[in-house]
Amino acid sequence: MDEDEYQVREEIKDLRARGKLTEAYKKAMEAIDNEYNVDWSLAWILYGFLKKEYQGANPDEGAAVTAVNQKKLQGFLHVIDKMKKQGLFFVDQHNDIFWTSVQRMMVSEAWELAKAGRISELFELYGAVKLLDELEDAEPGPDSYVSKQQRPNQLNSKQLVGMDGFLYDIARPLGTAIAKLEPFDKLKALAPAIEIIENSEDSFGNILNREVVSILTFQMKQLADQKDGASLWKFWQQSAPFRKTVPVSALRFLIQPYYDTFFDKDDPAQNAEQLLTVLPGYGFDGWPDADYQPYQPENSDHAFPSFVNRILSAYLKVLAAVPATKEIDDCAVKNVEKGIKALKDHHDTGDNYMWVIYQYGKVLDRVGRLGELRDQLVELITQHGHITYLWSMLAKVYAGEDEEAERAFLEMALACPNGMLHDANTLVQLLVKKEAASHQPLLKGLLAKYPKLDQGLVKYVQGMPWYDNCQAPDDLTAALKQDAKPQVGQLLFADQERTFYVEWNNQEKNSTGIFFSGHDSAPTKLHDQKLARQVEAGQCYRAIIVTSDQHNDYYDHLKPVPDADLLKEFQFTVTENLNLVHDFGFLEPSDTFVNPELVKQYDLKNFDEVTGLVKKKWNSKKAEKRLLPGQRFTNPLETELTTIENVKHLENQRTVEGQLSVTTSRYTDREMTFLRLEDEDDVFVPNDVRGEFKNGQWVTAQLERSWNKKRQEWSWRATLLYETGGY
Repeated sequence: MDEDEYQVREEIKDLRARGKLTEAYKKAMEAIDNEYNVDWSLAWILYGFLKKEYQGANPDEGAAVTAVNQKKLQGFLHVIDKMKKQGLFFVDQHNDIFWTSVQRMMVSEAWELAKAGRISELFELYGAVKLLDELEDAEPGPDSYVSKQQRPNQLNSKQLVGMDGFLYDIARPLGTAIAKLEPFDKLKALAPAIEIIENSEDSFGNILNREVVSILTFQMKQLADQKDGASLWKFWQQSAPFRKTVPVSALRFLIQPYYDTFFDKDDPAQNAEQLLTVLPGYGFDGWPDADYQPYQPENSDHAFPSFVNRILSAYLKVLAAVPATKEIDDCAVKNVEKGIKALKDHHDTGDNYMWVIYQYGKVLDRVGRLGELRDQLVELITQHGHITYLWSMLAKVYAGEDEEAERAFLEMALACPNGMLHDANTLVQLLVKKEAASHQPLLKGLLAKYPKLDQGLVKYVQGMPWYDNCQAPDDLTAALKQDAKPQVGQLLFADQERTFYVEWNNQEKNSTGIFFSGHDSAPTKLHDQKLARQVEAGQCYRAIIVTSDQHNDYYDHLKPVPDADLLKEFQFTVTENLNLVHDFGFLEPSDTFVNPELVKQYDLKNFDEVTGLVKKKWNSKKAEKRLLPGQRFTNPLETELTTIENVKHLENQRTVEGQLSVTTSRYTDREMTFLRLEDEDDVFVPNDVRGEFKNGQWVTAQLERSWNKKRQEWSWRATLLYETGGY
């Protein structure tokens, strides 16, 4: 900087200090024409103009921001914009102090207005905020303005910088401005915010929106804490215009105070009128992902439902309890369907989802529309076949339409834990009506298990001629399932009939392990007495087998399929050579195990060519060592030779002459020796077999066939060397 430029800057600084801003501005423009760098001084001059014009002639007296001041600000910013376009105002150099000062001044003004309760003037100030956006690229650097949300040594707080920090700070005073107003006066005072939010496409609209949501939420919590139901409900209704602009992510914070206060789990009908209106008012889709996800408290295996799941459950319980079924109209049903779809789309389909469907079934049952839920019930039964209520509800779907189906589903319901008395009454009536001898033991077993059955019905059954001589089943649960399964399989799972291969079958333990086609996991394990009695290991069948992560079950319709392609995946013939290991061996290259009994029976020798039947078998002990959480078995089976059709005893030894060739491996730096033979491939000679023999020496060698694992082939290998004389 030369002396002339320094002198000009000092003159400008002196004029600005004496309040002669116009003269300072002219001096700065003249300096720019003379190519002096005075943009820093210019920034302070502009700030002085802004403070004087925007805050009034005497800012120390706290002059209010008025519409006139806003026009002055708009005109002032227009001048700045024009100067920027003419290259007189450098937005990329030394302007942080100017713009940061402008922002601090406006935030300070906002707090002064808020503390004084001058709400209308505060909204006039908010109207001026958007003027700053008209100066494209003229805001300060990204780190120039730092919000006051975070204080030194204050943990868990977020600090915003740049324009976002300014917008956050200037919106915060709104809560203070209306804090002392009554709840409904607050709604009136906040009305101007709606227009600003709806007409703002910038960040300020969103930030102001969040501030309004925070104010409304806090007020809702205050009313909820006071247990003032009438005021809370009225406030909720009158806040509707504000909720139209509420971000989806904030919906739960507005509804939760109402939900927590007025939804009584012991008496769902309490406050039903309000809940029926409030809960579906949000819809059940478009919520943030976090509100769909069940959470799991520490030291607990129980997964609590997501917030959306809880809201939907509340709505369903109220619908199920309100006296007037007119509340359960098409609109209510569609709301629930949207909620169920939203939960499924976000994979909230665990145990809590099952109870949502159950509650929905009770609601539909009230208006005679339970049949609409059939598909969801069937889907859930596949995953939760042990739940009494699902089978009971499905039985109700078929009541009056298909008596055989109703009976079968009631039997499945009563075979589950916690069978219900009304289901037992209905089933006894159906069995009595059937008059089948095969059902007599079931009737006697039901009477013994449910002593509180309808006494008239009990006396009627006990008076039948067969009753005294009839023996109740030892296991009523198993007997009910066995009687129901053929019908259940036909009605619900006929399209799930599949071909399978029986890996093992233990009738004593009623345990059967099966593989489906394209197996890539462990066998499906079934515990079913009827299935175990009808199948043999090593055979293929077709039947209705329902499998899931939690449940595997057999639903009859068994048919042998001995010629199925699946059988070929587990039993096939091979012709390979034997690789002996002590008294047992393997067929190569398939690595098929040959047990010692077969080796001894057929006097098998190394390299014998063996033709026989191979079966794949599951090695559970070996598989468990590989088992990791979530791992699928990609190669769970091992092959074993079970029967031999033909054996060729091939020569696996011979004696030859050749010349030794010793080389050094470039990878291991170890010597490697081969025996060179005329018109044949070289033969590998292990170092311990070579002994003292030297490179190039002619020797006589005994060779033996050996399986080369690396190359996956049979080859000759030297086992003994001795001299043949000469070089």
